[in-house]
Amino acid sequence: GVWNIEVMDTISNETKYVQAKVVVNATGPWVDSFLKNHSKQTKVDNIRLVKGSHIVVKKLFNHSYAYIFQNSDGRVFFAVPWE
Repeated sequence: GVWNIEVMDTISNETKYVQAKVVVNATGPWVDSFLKNHSKQTKVDNIRLVKGSHIVVKKLFNHSYAYIFQNSDGRVFFAVPWE
């Protein structure tokens, strides 16, 4: 399928229409609020929010992978190698 999306430039108030095969909702803990205010879809039941942290660390190896660690209480943190 294809998403048909109406977007508005909040500075010029110009509206445009775009199509996409994939849409990433990166609103984090505001996902329900965003969908309620900006979408016809008002609730997503399969979203599980977790508390976590992203930590940038010195890159020690020659690859582009990040690492995820999970505490016993379910919280996670990501170690993201950089330069």
